[in-house]
Order: sequence, then C-alpha cells, then structure tokens
Amino acid sequence: LGHNSQAYEALTQIPDSSRQLDCLRQLVVVLCERSQLQDLVEFPYVNLHNEVVGIIESRARAVDLMTHNYYELLYAFHIYRHNYRKAGTVMFEYGMRLGREVRTLRGLEKQGNCYLAAINCLRLIRPEYAWIVQPVSGAVV
Repeated sequence: LGHNSQAYEALTQIPDSSRQLDCLRQLVVVLCERSQLQDLVEFPYVNLHNEVVGIIESRARAVDLMTHNYYELLYAFHIYRHNYRKAGTVMFEYGMRLGREVRTLRGLEKQGNCYLAAINCLRLIRPEYAWIVQPVSGAVV
C-alpha cells in the first residue's frame, strides 16, 4: 500500500529473527520492484545492516548486469552511510563483472565509470585503508 515507514517499523518489532529476515527480504524486494530506492537506502536498519547488504549483494550477483541496478543501489547504500571503502569495493566488483560478462562498447563505458567511482571512493578515505582485495578465480575460501 506504500506505507514503507510503517512496514519498516513493524519489521523491526518482530521477535523471531527468521521471520524478521523473511520480512526484511520481502521489503527490500518490494521497494526495488517499485523503484522506491530512496526509502530503501535511508532506513536505519538498526541491527539489520549486514542482512540488508547481504540481500542486495546476492541479488546483484544473480541478475543480468545490463538490466538491473543492484550494484548501483548497493553503492548508494554505502555512500549514504559514508562507508566509502565498501562503496569502492562494490563498484570494483561491478566493473570486474562487466569486463567478464558484457563485451560491448556500452559495457566498456560502464566498466570505466565503475573503476572511476571506485578510485574516487578510495580517495575519500585514509591512504592506509584505501585498498581493495581482488578476488582470484578458483580460490578456496
């Protein structure tokens, strides 16, 4: 019904953590589908921050890069919270995936913009923290 704030407040009051996570996942999906991304980014997510990031990350990694903007959403989520290192890491991952999966001029342009955004994010933090771990294919974690 568009009562996003009330839905968020109700979800924070759910005592069962598995039900709370289900409702959180549903809220994130609905807000994404309705393009109500400002609400999605600005809710405080007290004690739910990591869960929200995990939900958006899994969606970003599972969908077509050229038709969905979950990486940009995750970037905005971290920028809003002044977590520039995480925002840079998100854009770096997005750029790497574009390089592997989208071999077009548009993909290359988006990839360049991702890397520029990542560099800008890293310039906003102290130099000793301005680094990103590059994933290695085939690595065992």
